[in-house]
Amino acid sequence: MERRIKVLDQATINKIAAGEVVENPSSVVKELVENSIDAGSSSITVEIRNGGIPYLRVTDDGIGIVSQDIHLAFERHATSKIKEADDLENINSLGFRGEALASIAAVSQMEIITKSQADDAGTALTIEGGKVVSKKSVGCPEGTTVVVRNLFYNTPARLKYLKTPSRETGQITEIINKMILSKPDIAFKYINNGKTMLVSPGDGNLLNAIAVIYGKDVIQDLVSIDYNCELFQMKGYIGKPGISKPSRRFQNIFVNHRYVKSHAISDAINSAYKTMVMINKYPFAVLYIYFPAEKIDVNVHPAKMEIRFDKQSVICQMITVQIRKALLNSVTTFKSPNISNFAKELKKTYVPVQVEKKAINKKIDNIGLNCIKHEKLEDNIKVSDQYKPIYDYKIIGQIFATYIIVEEGDKVYLIDQHAAHERLLFEKYKHMYKTSNVNRQLLVTPIVEQLPGQYMQIYKDNTQLLERLGFYAEEFGINTVSIREVPVFVHNDKIKSLFLDILDILLNDKTVDADDLVEKKIITKACKAAIKANDKLNSAEIIELLNKIRSSKIPPTCPHGRPILIEITKYELEKKFKRIQ
Repeated sequence: MERRIKVLDQATINKIAAGEVVENPSSVVKELVENSIDAGSSSITVEIRNGGIPYLRVTDDGIGIVSQDIHLAFERHATSKIKEADDLENINSLGFRGEALASIAAVSQMEIITKSQADDAGTALTIEGGKVVSKKSVGCPEGTTVVVRNLFYNTPARLKYLKTPSRETGQITEIINKMILSKPDIAFKYINNGKTMLVSPGDGNLLNAIAVIYGKDVIQDLVSIDYNCELFQMKGYIGKPGISKPSRRFQNIFVNHRYVKSHAISDAINSAYKTMVMINKYPFAVLYIYFPAEKIDVNVHPAKMEIRFDKQSVICQMITVQIRKALLNSVTTFKSPNISNFAKELKKTYVPVQVEKKAINKKIDNIGLNCIKHEKLEDNIKVSDQYKPIYDYKIIGQIFATYIIVEEGDKVYLIDQHAAHERLLFEKYKHMYKTSNVNRQLLVTPIVEQLPGQYMQIYKDNTQLLERLGFYAEEFGINTVSIREVPVFVHNDKIKSLFLDILDILLNDKTVDADDLVEKKIITKACKAAIKANDKLNSAEIIELLNKIRSSKIPPTCPHGRPILIEITKYELEKKFKRIQ
């Protein structure tokens, strides 16, 4: 059978083009709301029924469409946003392709009512399957209303692939959430099946917009970001590690006020929280990132959800650094010094105190707490200055031989002693590695180990890295090494296994870089060396641990992401005990 090439008719072309822009009701809502935003609206209402498939409406108070241009709005590639090719290098609007209205109209029954300031009356246009059915003048306020009925009524193949109305509603709700966060200066109203679901104030306050979407409780766990440099500007809020989420859905990234899905930026955010959130958890974020318009390309995909930008790797590194810095500056710590009542408060502690006839030194180990001096406790108690708390808190005691309770002002802190000590050791080891200053010990008897062939090559390729980690070895025959120096914090019975573990990671984990490797091993060693749960601590040890937590300004989690402390306010306790309503 002979097949001849022919040009498709316009109706078929429009339906094919619609597939690039209109995937489902949520994509229709996105395109229409973006048009409303570009029209300078201060108020936008979105109403849907049954997932937006049979009915959806978007109303705004923007500038409207001039009556004589109304037909052009439904022609493909007709737009007021750009005029020539050079304008693609300097796009400041959300929509610019001129495809949205034409694409939506091609696969639905659409009605548009609009009025511009230049017109005395509004215009109502009805279109079915891309064809104009009627046009008339109507009385209406300035702005635009678009009603879309029976989406995909003329393309049943696409209609059958839509999800259930509840799933489609969920996707639309997600789009509305992003729009509210992207434009806190616009008042949004969202109606589903006749019920008002969301109303945003439109007062320009991002925290108020976040509260509308995620609730007021989340506000207290946010950290402000405000950074500006020649390459980009970044503003917004990030969540403290304690409110990390099970997916990236809670990472809201807006580039030049456009919601985007950028794996590069998302990875940069996640990197900032490394060792601060649990595995398979993701940080919460609402971030505005601004680039000069000529430095980004939003013309990557018809849905405009993906972007490219100049100097991506450098900028992402800077994003990581600034977020990490903001997180560390927000760490909850104990307050100003006041040690006048220290002796009295120490005697009130419920922690059993070892009373000795004379001072003793208790050596925990060479990588744990330093030697701690215990002084004789009498009425006029004297404790070595090194172990006095320099902050105004009261140690209540230790419970379950695991958690330390500290009272400060109108707050109580429950501190996980193992998690806290683990973090301290982790930061200590990491600093040693970063500064190439890992303390090593010379083995009296070197450990001679025969390696598989591939391990021997990995050893040869990574001798400098191993030395930075604290291992010094020499070749000792065919596929054999003699380990002569090791990090001081490694127990003798763990030297061989740790050395082989490192070689194994370097051999098999192709994605790991040196720093990742180091952090993995440091976490393991910190865990094994830290104070454990069920270790009973005396008062001086508790004070030493608390002082180190405060002075080190460590992140509020252990390296695995578990919290170090939990804060409970007096107000919260009084509510629990029904003292206040």
